[in-house]
Formats: sequence, structure tokens, C-alpha cells
Amino acid sequence: MRNLFRKIFLWLGALFWSKRFRITSVIASSFALQMIACAYGTEDDVCYDSKRFLDIGMISMSKIDSAQLFLNGRRVCVGETNSDQGIIACRDSSVRNPVSRLAISGEIPDNCTPQKGAEDHWDCLEPSDYLEWKPYGDIENCEVTEEYPMWFAMNCYVGGRSDSIDVSSSKLSMNVFVGGQETKIETGLTVSGATHITIVPESDTTKWFSYSDSPVPVGDMYRFPASSSRLGCFEGYCVLSREVLQKEYCFVK
Repeated sequence: MRNLFRKIFLWLGALFWSKRFRITSVIASSFALQMIACAYGTEDDVCYDSKRFLDIGMISMSKIDSAQLFLNGRRVCVGETNSDQGIIACRDSSVRNPVSRLAISGEIPDNCTPQKGAEDHWDCLEPSDYLEWKPYGDIENCEVTEEYPMWFAMNCYVGGRSDSIDVSSSKLSMNVFVGGQETKIETGLTVSGATHITIVPESDTTKWFSYSDSPVPVGDMYRFPASSSRLGCFEGYCVLSREVLQKEYCFVK
């Protein structure tokens, strides 16, 4: 537990002070909620059964202007958790990770320095293997390749500490807006709490399922794509489901 909270605080520090994680307050609060909710409770926390929460989001390699999500005909993900507030994930060319490499020649590469105490190794700064979360529109330094495409995403939590929205058993429907066109989707699916629901364009599912783990290092929503279950595809969009691993979500009192 101690290591878990340490990771949370380190991540929050990076979020607020580094250029790498300088994103809008809406996105910051969304991720902070995810990290806190996924932590195990302490004596100063109040905990709720994870069945009272539904984590729902959409991710696509093509830009989605906005999405309106409905449970039993009632629109969700509005206000502070507005699903229209999107983010992107891309490989940032300005991000470099420190790695140790075996010296293969006498010529030291520009991004490396001799390792102290081990002349046969270099300390190098190399491009990240992960994608970076950014706000919509912030594509500076984004490198887009077949291996590292750009993903557009939006997500929110539904339900929560109040009983204003019951997520025990709800019919999922949505309106998706792309390029000025609206697609209305009645999935006919019943979704419940303690679940991560991810909506992915059918054309992007092959790439998405190719990831064994999340292509981005922060947040629980998009973890383990390959272990998700495909519930069905409707009007070109597929609904994926993955069980929430923790039994409770805990919040500071």
C-alpha cells in the first residue's frame, strides 16, 4: 500500500510541475480521481463498493469531436465529468528516458555518456516506449507512426457516492459526432457497475487489441486492452468490457 501511495504522489508531482504533464485542470482532476479511487483506503478514507461505479470511455485513432453517452435514456458524463472534454495520447519526441546500453564501439553517440565506474556501458537518453497524455489540440512534438499512432480519448466515472445515478443495470446508448455528422447508436447492451466500458471504432480494434498493456503509463481506464471482452459492435463502434479489479473505491473524507 505504501508503494501505491508513493506512486500516486510522484505522479501528481510530475503532473503539476513538469512540461510533460502540463494539462488542463479538467483532465488533471479526472486522472487524480482515477488514481485516488483505485487506491486502497486508509483510516481517513470512506470506501464504497465498486459496484456503485461505472468507468466508461471512448478511444479512437480518428478524431471524435464529441460523444453523448446515455444509460437508460439518461445522459451521463456531463458537467465536471463532461465526456466532450477529450485528451490525446501520442509519442512525444521531447520525452527521453534514461537507459543503460552496452558500449558497442569507441564512438559515443550524441545521446549517450560513458557510465561512471563501467567503461563498457553508456548512459543514454532514448525515446519513450509509451505514449503521453495531452489535451486536445496540443500535438506539438507528437510523432505519429504505424507503431505509435495517435489516440483520441475521453472518459468519465458514472455513479459514485450518491445514488443519483443507479449503475446496477442500465441500457447503453450514445450519440457520436465526427466531422459534423452524428451517429445515433442503440446498443441494446446492459452494463453494470464495477466495470470498465471502452468504446472503440471497429476499424481500430485490431490495433487496440494488439496492446497487452495500456499504451499510456497513467490511469486505470485503458489498462490491459487485450484482456477486454468484446460485447458487440454497433454502427461501426465496438463496446469492450473489463472487470474492475478492486472491490472498493475509496475517497478522502
